[in-house]
Amino acid sequence: MDLGLSGLGVLVVGASGSIGAAVVECMIGEGAVVAVAGRSKDRMVKALGDLGGQVRGFVTMDMTSDESVAAGVQDAAGLLGQLDVLVTSVAGDAPFGPFWVAQRSSWADTVALKLAGTTSVCAEAGRIMAQRGRGCIINLIGVASDVVVLNNPVGASVNAGLKQLTRTLAGELGPHGVRVVGISPGMTSGPRVDRFAGPALDAISASLPLRRIGSPAEMARVVTFAASPAASYLTGEVIVVDGGMSLIGMRGSVTPLAQISALGQPEPG
Repeated sequence: MDLGLSGLGVLVVGASGSIGAAVVECMIGEGAVVAVAGRSKDRMVKALGDLGGQVRGFVTMDMTSDESVAAGVQDAAGLLGQLDVLVTSVAGDAPFGPFWVAQRSSWADTVALKLAGTTSVCAEAGRIMAQRGRGCIINLIGVASDVVVLNNPVGASVNAGLKQLTRTLAGELGPHGVRVVGISPGMTSGPRVDRFAGPALDAISASLPLRRIGSPAEMARVVTFAASPAASYLTGEVIVVDGGMSLIGMRGSVTPLAQISALGQPEPG
């Protein structure tokens, strides 16, 4: 199936992550012209491997700085010639653990990077697309925006905010010809899931309706379709790609009451 992406300019933010790199590969496979952005060029080059030679350019972007984001998006648009699609895949650095140990700094850092950072890059790219009267923004969110997953309070809360941001942007930008869609991956193979699940990964996989976790390539194919002209009437939706996890939920371990009073002491100062 020809998705109609050939020759379109695509910016992938967060290309050093497993899903981001898979999106780059999928987009290039469809004939798109791709630029990538992230905090570290070295990390992007390492993650992309041989694919790095097929991208139009690497843009270093600090998602916690509006100035860096604005300059990075403009640089990417210049490299691409035209910015038709933006894909954000900002994993953030939300720590795992009980709600009681999540410090204020962890919340602030994750909001600044994933939620505020994605807001900034969407605003800059959306402005360019709206002026041209066409474009598409795809935000990678995460199934924890809908499913209660214990030991991930910071990431889940920020994901919920990003979900509503995506829907709001769809309403704001739709009249200007710009579609905005969210993709919420479930458990997907990669370093972050390895850290979250640890030795319980096999048991978690077996508990899912499809009896396995997803692959970055499976997420990337959905992203690529949603971003393409083949999905031209799709906007304002958040597509869950989780192997059925949201059907059954996922809890995790509960902190014993006796330990709660000893956890989450205020930060000094």
